[in-house]
Amino acid sequence: MSVTVIIPTTGSPELRKAVESVLQQNYQGSLTCYVVVDGSENWEKTYNVLEPYLDIDRLQIAQLPI
Repeated sequence: MSVTVIIPTTGSPELRKAVESVLQQNYQGSLTCYVVVDGSENWEKTYNVLEPYLDIDRLQIAQLPI
């Protein structure tokens, strides 16, 4: 089974807890966590929160243009 979790964000500090919770989940299949940043104005805040996790393959970051 494959599981995908999508977390929309504006870069709030609570994002770290949400990502940690998802990455700690155990599944028999694969797990991917997509963080979707709401607009370019929130990119830097989000990047700063997620910086410790950027080398984790299961975590992907996407940015909405507006």
